[in-house]
Amino acid sequence: MPLNSKRQYPGQAHQAYKVQVIGDTDWREFNTCRLEISVGALYHEGDKFKSSVQWAIGRFDRVVFHVVDTLQRHNIAFEQGLSIGEAYRQAKSKGDQWLHRNIEAINLVSNRPEIHRWDEWKNHPDFAENRKQLMVLYQTNAKFMQAIHDKMNGFWERKRELLPDIYTNDRKEEFEKNTLNYCLEELAGASCFYREVEGITAYPGSFESVWDLVASEEVEGLPEGFKNAQWTRIKFNRNKNYKQALISLKA
Repeated sequence: MPLNSKRQYPGQAHQAYKVQVIGDTDWREFNTCRLEISVGALYHEGDKFKSSVQWAIGRFDRVVFHVVDTLQRHNIAFEQGLSIGEAYRQAKSKGDQWLHRNIEAINLVSNRPEIHRWDEWKNHPDFAENRKQLMVLYQTNAKFMQAIHDKMNGFWERKRELLPDIYTNDRKEEFEKNTLNYCLEELAGASCFYREVEGITAYPGSFESVWDLVASEEVEGLPEGFKNAQWTRIKFNRNKNYKQALISLKA
């Protein structure tokens, strides 16, 4: 991929938040930035999301939005006691609402932004085979299995603090089955996305160990798309000069 290290990048005075890259991968080696959206996460809303878009369009030739919405049907069904069909409809509606709320920021890219949603990968021709490969790895590769369990246990502990009346010990087995389906679908769909859209993902949340593992060369038998599983973490710092910059622009 071409190196962009000699390019001059715009400043961030016009952004409500300055974006700081704290990942190890050099984003300058990529022409495409993938903005993967966890629907419901505060760092993918409002001025923070807009600032990430502004940062990306000043540094990449192509910015792609990936709205991870209907994957959340697994969690919605578990937490609200809904059928998977009703949970799907609710998750899709949340994705629709997210797009409506954030369309102004999305349209900063162009009047025809490139947007992908989760159903595209769930229905991808490679999805079923990818999931099958990942299930085999889960059953046969101890390191991969442990990474999945670490992800599940971390999720369980966070949710127990937030929703102790729902994440109860008597539901732990149900949770583990539900969350394994979530994890395998998440990885299978992500592999389809990475295969179709080469680039680097800029993501403001933390990465679990399973994502570090699939990006490494430590596990054989992963779906092919993970060869393109490059990402970097970004964080937001409030821009103290933002209001003054707005006044200057209006003057």
